[in-house]
Amino acid sequence: MSGKIPLITLEEHFISQAVLDYYAQQGVETTLPESHSHIMSSLRDVGPQRLKSMDAGQVCTAANNELHEAISSSPRPDRFAAFAMLPTLHPEAAAKELDRCVSELDFVGSLIDNMAEGRFYDDTFFWPIFAAHERLDVPVYLHPAPHPLTEASPLHGNYAPQVSAFLANHGFSWHAEVALHLLRLFASKLFDTHPHLKVILGHMGEMLPYQLDRIHKLIQRTWPASSKPRRHLLQVWHENIYITTAGMFSLAPMACLIHMCCADKVLYSVDYPFCNNQEGLRFMHQLQNSGMVNEDDFEAIAHKNAERLLDLRITEGNDVGMDTIGENGEDGYRLRPWLSTESSTGLSTMTDLASSPLETVKE
Repeated sequence: MSGKIPLITLEEHFISQAVLDYYAQQGVETTLPESHSHIMSSLRDVGPQRLKSMDAGQVCTAANNELHEAISSSPRPDRFAAFAMLPTLHPEAAAKELDRCVSELDFVGSLIDNMAEGRFYDDTFFWPIFAAHERLDVPVYLHPAPHPLTEASPLHGNYAPQVSAFLANHGFSWHAEVALHLLRLFASKLFDTHPHLKVILGHMGEMLPYQLDRIHKLIQRTWPASSKPRRHLLQVWHENIYITTAGMFSLAPMACLIHMCCADKVLYSVDYPFCNNQEGLRFMHQLQNSGMVNEDDFEAIAHKNAERLLDLRITEGNDVGMDTIGENGEDGYRLRPWLSTESSTGLSTMTDLASSPLETVKE
């Protein structure tokens, strides 16, 4: 392997012609917000355009086949792996399609919308989907779903309609909805029924890391004993949940994330083409030089955690990845070191944080 540090990303998007044709038959021109319509060509490409940026039911079946073919015909198929699209409103069919994609197409899991026609998946109706993921030992990536705004939406206010749409989707609400969904899955005792299920959340945990300790303590104090799952929230968080950095390129929320997650549960991602790979690379250089993680944990975030979770292997002779930039390089940004054990005068100022988030599992 070359001296470069490989980078594996997970929340990178593709849209198939089969999906576009399906929505066209429903009279829907596109499911993208108007502000994102310009990226359609990037969503369709699994060839030179995407590679250049990296270096810088029946519908579901057809879409998965199309994605598999797109990867196979790519100039560098070794640089791609795929998550399956599943017909979540038909759980038995979804389970069969996941099995086909993993067993026959070498897909590495699924990426599904956060809701299916307004329904969350804590309803046991959907649980055959989770059972299939656990049986096949592949993760399910829970991704926000766009929402059309109704006239009665509480997100309308004393501002332009574009702002309402922003708040309803990627600006705030869909992150909050994914966080709520995970808490609903926990409360439904899904993770007691399927203790080995692996769930991926994007966007540095969809706001949950900041709130997690408070939520856990309130659950322990206020929920009736009969309502509490056998495994408490922090145990499920540390054992079943994986978090990607998709769409988030700031060290401040990353500092919260790495203190609330175990080292093997955080994975680099970009959210291409909604975000660009160059921005992600700058962030990784900043993280590497920030002093927030050691070298082993940095490489785990960059690629090793994804290799373990998705059963991937960096090919021999890999020549793609990030070059190390020294501490004084252009990306050598550092957070103000208020957590350090020495002050500017050399006197001890603060003890280290808990050595491992796993200390909370046995609370």
